[in-house]
Amino acid sequence: MWGLRYHYDVNNSWSLGAEVGYQHDETSQKVINTDTGAIRTIKKNTDAIMIMGLAKLNYYIGTNGAFEFYGNLYAGAIILRVNGNGRKLGVEGSSTTFSFQVNPIGLRYGNALSGMLELGFGMKGIFTLGIGYNF
Repeated sequence: MWGLRYHYDVNNSWSLGAEVGYQHDETSQKVINTDTGAIRTIKKNTDAIMIMGLAKLNYYIGTNGAFEFYGNLYAGAIILRVNGNGRKLGVEGSSTTFSFQVNPIGLRYGNALSGMLELGFGMKGIFTLGIGYNF
């Protein structure tokens, strides 16, 4: 998933912000009719849009500010849209559901341009890698 995050430092310990993410997935599956033996290919396109607010807690910030050890918590919504040629099989439609991400371990290194690694669980998965720019 590709995402864009913004957060505002409330103080040295806390930040608040939001993230928007997008993912597109294309799949195809062959289905065989057991009565007639006819083979049909079902194609499905799925778009996922994620919008979540975030709170970040800094556990440690290095003396020059280039290294951060932190944790964060996200909560929001994910919107799924599915389109395909298999409507009778229930592969089309859209839905919105609650989404969350809990990352108790986050590491960031760099000043204006930085890299980050987050470990946790939720809608974004087990780990997140990213590049950031501070302005």
